[in-house]
Formats: sequence, structure tokens, C-alpha cells
Amino acid sequence: DAGTFDVVVTNYIGSVTSKAATLTVNAPPAVTNLSPARQIIARGGSLSLSVSATGTGPLSYQWLRNGFPIPGATGSTYTDTDLSFADGGWYLAAVTDNNGTKRSAPFFVIVAPNGSPLSPRQLRGAGAFNEPPPGFNDVVTLSSNRWASLALHNNGTVTGWGHPSL
Repeated sequence: DAGTFDVVVTNYIGSVTSKAATLTVNAPPAVTNLSPARQIIARGGSLSLSVSATGTGPLSYQWLRNGFPIPGATGSTYTDTDLSFADGGWYLAAVTDNNGTKRSAPFFVIVAPNGSPLSPRQLRGAGAFNEPPPGFNDVVTLSSNRWASLALHNNGTVTGWGHPSL
């Protein structure tokens, strides 16, 4: 909180007011995500994440996956190829300038199994509870128990059905 401040010191003899001092607060860099926040990528596919940043002085970047720095990932864009399930998780960029460090909003990445989306008939055959809702032409994986089923769509959304609470 920037402003001009002084202090009054008081004891049994009297009080003294200091000279005014000005406090300037320098903001850390501003970071904007340029890539979609949620991505589902097929195993073996490629990932590209980008941020834009403005700040004071030179900017430096460090990408993190699941909270840990990715060695060598020090630009405004992070790319990875031949993704495996281990590459899934959350990513972010930490951007540093002369005034401090600011982290981007997280990117959530799911590495999906290869293959075509499951058809409604395949969903029933995979143990889906009850009849799947109509329009299930983009489901990449399924989880089910005797009460309900959950389907993960290509766009990262999850649909549940079967139990009244879903």
C-alpha cells in the first residue's frame, strides 16, 4: 500500500514527528495465459503451453509441472512431444522481473489413452450403469460401479449418470 507516512514518537518528555517518507510499491509482472486452461491430449501427442508477461526490466521464465521445476523449460512457451501418462498434471509458468515473481494460472493436462472414442454400445459393454445419455460420441474413458457411471469427454468435461445425486 503506497503512500506518504510519518511517525510520531511520544514519551514522558514530549513527542516528535518524523519527516514524511514516501513508500512506493512496485508490482510484480503481469502474466496472462495464452493456451487453453484444460487440455486432453492423446498419448504420444504434443503439448504446447504459452503465457504472455509484462514487467519491469528483463523477464525470466520457469515452467513447473505438479509444482516442480521442469529442467530447461525457461521460455514464454513450453512444448513437449511424445506424451505419456506421466506427463499429465497441472502446469504453470513462474515469471520473474526486477520487482518479484508472479505465477500464471494453472493449465490442467490429461493424457488420454489412444484410440477412438467409445460408442454408447461400448459404454454399456464396459460396465456402464444404466443406459448412457444420448450424444455420447466423444467419450475417451469410463468409470463405473453398481450405482453410477462417469464418462470423460474429449473436451475435459465429465458426465455422470445412474444415481439420482448425479
